[in-house]
Order: sequence, then C-alpha cells, then structure tokens
Amino acid sequence: MVSPAVAADEGSSATGEDSSSLNVEDLAGVDVRITDPLAGGISASNFHSEINGWLPGKTSRKWTDEDYTEIKFTGCDATTGSRPNMGTSTHVKLWQYDVGPDDDLGEKKFTNCFTGSNKTSKGEWNRSSSSHSRWFEISKINGYNYDRYLKLEVDKVYVDTSKAD
Repeated sequence: MVSPAVAADEGSSATGEDSSSLNVEDLAGVDVRITDPLAGGISASNFHSEINGWLPGKTSRKWTDEDYTEIKFTGCDATTGSRPNMGTSTHVKLWQYDVGPDDDLGEKKFTNCFTGSNKTSKGEWNRSSSSHSRWFEISKINGYNYDRYLKLEVDKVYVDTSKAD
C-alpha cells in the first residue's frame, strides 16, 4: 500500500518539519491536503482531494466527525475514457459507522459542478452524534447506480467538518 502524501496548504508540513516525521496527532485541527481519498488511518478535520475514474459504489477514505459535514465537488465530469463531457450529475451519499448496520445519513444530487471546470456543487449534512467515522459514497452517475464504462472525475473535492468555517 502506498502511504498518502500529507502536507499543509503552503506545501510544507504543519509543524515546519519534514512531513515524513509527522504524526497524525500533530495535524489535529489543521487543514491538510490528502492526495489519496482512500488513504487509511488519517483523521484530519477538513481535507482536499480529487476523484479519478470512480464507478458508482466507490467510497472515500474515512474521517472522524460529530455533527456537521459539508462536501464540495468542483470541476466534475463523467467519461468513458475516450468520450469526455458525458456527465450531468452524480449522487453523493454520506455514511456513518455504527455497531450494527452503518447509518445512511442521506444522499445529495450534485449537478452544478458538471457545468464548468470552476463550478462547484455542495451538500451539507447535520446530525448530532458522538464522534464516529464518516465517509461518502458515489451512489449514482447520471442517475444510474451502475455503468461499468462511465467513470466520475472531480478536479477538487473538499470535505469540511465544521460549520464555523
């Protein structure tokens, strides 16, 4: 498994040290860039990422959250690889870990991000709970929950876990 690249927004580590010597605890409350949305073992509060070639059913990495989650996608496309610009929408479902079946916190349909490379779609979820792992799933592309050829591309993914910012 390849370890994720983690760096502060300015391209340096959160503590000014070599990023290879950082502990996850050193990054608490710091906005970090995570280049692998499937990176395991990292619980940053907010993070940036991208999506390349996801099919419906693919899930993001997990993060710890208590009540508020906002997910933003900028510059969306669905492509078959040879034919770009085929996308019109994607559905984003938020999940939360539970001892029994995981909790489905709801689904949002993102369309605006497909209208241009600088256009953003966002979904907000409010649910008070004790601190649990959350993650999102791409549940549909263009209204279909399965199309083995149509893959989602998103230039910028931003997950925000605090309504205050």
